[in-house]
Order: sequence, then structure tokens, then C-alpha cells
Amino acid sequence: MPGCSDSPEDIVARADRLRETLGAQPTKEAVAEAASLLGPLRDLREFERLCVVADLVCGLDEENAEARRLYAQGLIETRRFAAAIGVLEEAKIRYGESHREYAELEGLLGRVYKQLLMDIVDPNNIWASEYLRRAVESYNGPYTRDRGNNFWHGINLGALTHAAARRGLKSPSGRSARDYVDELIVTLNAIGPAHRNEWWSATLGEAYAARTEWKKSEDALRAYLGNTNTTPFMLASTLRQLRQLWAIQDTKEGAELLQMLEAALMRRPTPGAVLRMDASHLREMRNLEAKDSQRLQRLVGPRGLETLEWYKMGLGRAASVAAITEKLGLRFGTGFMVEAGDFGVEPADEKLLLTNFHVLNKNGLGGRRSLSNVKVVFEAIADVPLSFAVDEVLVESPADGGLDYSLIRLNGSTEPLKTLEICADAEMSLSPEPRVYVIGYPLGDVMQFSLQDNVLKDHELPPTGKPPDPTRLRLHYTASTEKGSSGSPVFNDKWECIGLHHAGGKSLPQDEVSGIPGLNGSSVMRDFNEGIWIGSIQADVKPKNIKLS
Repeated sequence: MPGCSDSPEDIVARADRLRETLGAQPTKEAVAEAASLLGPLRDLREFERLCVVADLVCGLDEENAEARRLYAQGLIETRRFAAAIGVLEEAKIRYGESHREYAELEGLLGRVYKQLLMDIVDPNNIWASEYLRRAVESYNGPYTRDRGNNFWHGINLGALTHAAARRGLKSPSGRSARDYVDELIVTLNAIGPAHRNEWWSATLGEAYAARTEWKKSEDALRAYLGNTNTTPFMLASTLRQLRQLWAIQDTKEGAELLQMLEAALMRRPTPGAVLRMDASHLREMRNLEAKDSQRLQRLVGPRGLETLEWYKMGLGRAASVAAITEKLGLRFGTGFMVEAGDFGVEPADEKLLLTNFHVLNKNGLGGRRSLSNVKVVFEAIADVPLSFAVDEVLVESPADGGLDYSLIRLNGSTEPLKTLEICADAEMSLSPEPRVYVIGYPLGDVMQFSLQDNVLKDHELPPTGKPPDPTRLRLHYTASTEKGSSGSPVFNDKWECIGLHHAGGKSLPQDEVSGIPGLNGSSVMRDFNEGIWIGSIQADVKPKNIKLS
């Protein structure tokens, strides 16, 4: 069974081994061990693996309701909503209302319909009212039966009702968000201290935030942050609820609270942290000035101001990162702006785009033989996104055996764009306990920060590196990146760009081969992500003496 000392790599490796065992020679012991890994896989955001392993467990152990719940969570997180509904409805019928997991299954159904509602842009769409009805129905059953144990269903009813009202939709329950919140606070405060867990603190903090009672909200959320059982996955869910449903950022105090919580998430020393935000929220958080240092210290800790400044520096770097898309809007990857002089290109003050060769090269997007359908969109720089066409691919290096980069001049004035600070000094790039951070645009998703689980696991930099090809130095890290993040900048702890993200070793678990070859001549397959060291790209471009006309 997984223990507290198991590393993310150990958990993933065991899950992959057990997947093979369950597919070939399953035993009761293997099924039980695999089932015990589903929760840790969820907390590590290994949702693809979670789905594959949970599918096998559910097929071999029909009585395991918890495995079905976790399977549904994985399906929801990978946006397979119809499949999640199927798993949850089947499980409800299989286990019945008396089962201990029944309320959780109902709540997850509510989560599916809530997300489907929030995804609809037009509140007058015929499906908006139907998704709202189904979500309220799913949450209301367990909450009505047992408010004391199912309080998280109640806070979701309140948040859902509030979000619906903002869209001009009337809740089918006939109750207001304030009705739910007032009732919940009474219920929560009646629960004895011995029964108050991390979810109790999260729900109370959310309820007080909904009533704009900020000090009480902070006290509860501080307990939530300080609870060792609170995972980054859970904290990110709370942030999503506060931001997307309650929209507490619409008030100054609420915006400051979100900013502090997001900064705390980014500095958590535990695996699985990912912070997703759209461009408008990013700009809002970046421009917000925290006025109350005592409040900041109270919530985040004695190094609160330092944490907040570090977080805001990361948000500032996001302005230099672009989504590379087709003109119809389909995202292919990520790119970022660099100073021409850092790569020996003249004039030195020209601003250029760096991305992967396999994302965009002289043959177009993904090798398609045209650049005319390409848009480079900077969503985080201003209230109105800045879009550019590609003028010219100045220099490139192939993905297969090369450095997998393209250095590109954009068409139009790049004066408003910001370039990243580069650190190509091998000794200065990495701290004694190196962490790396990735900012990118996963396919079809909002900007994503990959956070504190991003341990640098290996590198080929001097003086300790022994690369097979000294002109191609690479970094391996556990950064949680998703498909579409190719071309993202890799940062050190000072938010200096040290690499170009180009490959993910976290292959889909149904693949026969997992991972990518290790560094420094190793043939061992590793389940890491890989970046090209920025110094190798500089060394490849500079001798070409490129002069822009």
C-alpha cells in the first residue's frame, strides 16, 4: 500500500507495473494494491493513469465503490463528462442509497452538470436550465438527507445558485445562495471539534467568503492551508470554486484573498500543484496591490510578502508567453518572446519568438506546408489579446536528434511585447535544491502554471553533466505539463528562463513504452519531462551571425 514516504515516481512506477499485471495475470492482492494507488494518482494529477488503472480495478472488483468514484473523478478531470455520468449512474444503481459512497457519487454527478453549465457561454441556451436542474437535483438529495455529513453538497448548492443568478437563471430549488450559506454556517459550527477535518475548514472558509466576512473566512482557510491532509489538488478545487462560481474577485477584499491563496498554492512543497487561470484573471491578480501586510502574513505565513512578490513575478513572466494557434483558434502549442541580442541576432533589440520545431517550423504548423494559417496570440499582456502572423522562421533545428527549436520573427510591431530574462550560466541557472516552473497553454485550455512539484531530476550541464552530445544539453524534471505545452519556457526559482520544454516522458499509460531515455548516456527509460537547455540553443544560433533586414 502507498505510504507517506512514497515519491511521485514510485507511485507512478507501481501503477504502471500493476496495470500490466492486472491486464495479464490479475490477483486479488494486485487488485487491492492498484485500488490503493487511485487516490494518490488523483492527488498527483495523473488523471490518465488514474482512469486506466481504475477501469481495470472496477472490472476485476465489482464491489469497489470507491474505485468507481475515483474513476469518475479522473474522467471529470479529463473532461470525459458523458463517460463520467455513465460510471456514476451505473454505480448508483449497483450500490443503492444505503451505501456509504452513494452521497459522493451523487455529488460528483452534480459536479459534472455544474461544469457543463459553466462551460455554456450563452445562459439562454436551452441546455443551461437543464444542466442547472440536474446539478441542483444531484447535490440536493444527499444534503437534504444529512446536512452534517454532506455539507460539501450544501456549499455547492449555494455556489451553483449564486453562479446561476449571475447568469440570469433561476434555481429550481426556489432558494437563494444566501439561504444555503446561512444554513450551512449554523450546521458547520454545530459540528464538534473532533469531527472538523480539512473539508470542514474549506467549506466554512468558502461560506464566510460568500457572506463577505473576510476575517472569519481567512481564519478557516488558514486552518485549511495548515492541515497536512490538504493536498494541492484540493486547494486548487477550492480556488476554482471561489473564483469561478462565487466570483469573489469582484470585490477588493475577495481579490486579495484569492491572490494570497494562489501564492500559497504556488509555494506548497508537495507534489501535484497546478494553477490554471484565464488571461483576464491573471492580469487582475498581477495588477492587484496587496495593502494589508498583516493580513497577508496571517494567511500565508511570516514569509507572506516574499511569497506574494515571487508569485506576482511569475504572473509577470506570463505576459511573454503566447499560444500558437490556427486562425480558427485550435491551439498547437506555446512560444515565448526573447531578445535577439541574447542569441547573437542583430539588431540586438529586436524581439523574437522561440518555440519548438515540432510545433512550428518553415513548413508551417506541425509540418503543414503553410505559415499563412498561423496566429501567435499573447492573451496575458493586455485587456485585448495581441495577435501576430508569422513573418519568417529565421533559424530552426529539428526535433529528431536536434535541439527542437524555431526562432521566429513576427509580422507587425512587437514594441508592446515583453521578453524573458535568460540565464544560460550553467552554475547560476540552478539553485542548490533546484525547482523548475513551466508556463504554457495546454491544448484547448487556459494558461497553466506548473508548480512546486517540478523538481529538477537530472541535467547534462557542466561541470557534472556527461552528455552524449555536448552541443545538446538537456534537463529532466517532474513538472506537470499537458499536451500542448510544447514550446513553453522553463524557469528556475528566480523566474529566469533556463530551457525550452519540448518532450513529455509521461506517456499515456495504455502505451507499451513508458517514458523517455535518461540523460548523460543512460538507456533507462524515465517518466520525466524534458527541456532543451537555453544555452545550447544560444550556442547553435550565435555562430550563424543572423542580421535582420
